[in-house]
Amino acid sequence: MQTVAATSTRNEAVSASIAVLEQCACFLQGIDPTDYQAACDLLAGSSIGQHVRHALDHFSAILQPAQPGIVDYDHRQRDTPIERQPNAAGRLIDEMIRALESLRAPGRPIHVRVMLTSDGRDTLLASSIERELAFATHHAIHHHAMIAAIARTLDLDVPARFGLAPSTEHHRLQSVHAPNRDAAATADR
Repeated sequence: MQTVAATSTRNEAVSASIAVLEQCACFLQGIDPTDYQAACDLLAGSSIGQHVRHALDHFSAILQPAQPGIVDYDHRQRDTPIERQPNAAGRLIDEMIRALESLRAPGRPIHVRVMLTSDGRDTLLASSIERELAFATHHAIHHHAMIAAIARTLDLDVPARFGLAPSTEHHRLQSVHAPNRDAAATADR
């Protein structure tokens, strides 16, 4: 039986994942394939498309695991249409959002296969879908920040919150209101 806390956590993880995927889809609508594939020397020759593909790979590993119940972030395809064609990435994002909207079995234990050293050995770690969606969401935000940096070198418009971590936005909002709280505390003395 599913608890209210498990449902709430699932809903928050799913909602956050959908929001970050929708943010990426909106950004991609204005990108032409040339800019999408342009290598950026500032970021080791990577492109917007490569960062999009990499971020989406993590959601794919959760939503379509190669082995049931095991998420594997390390074994992924590179040089795919997703990193060359923004429309292909947009279609994949739409599919992922539909999969997230119909996600079942919250709280079900899963495992993550992860390579912790370069010797090729991997380890299985216990986890949950919610925890991995939270990771994939934060991972995508991190790559969105790099995508934004690349886009700015190409003189492309970047939405103000694109690539901004929730904790950073929260901190900024708190900082804006902090002078008012300090003034109120001083006035109360």
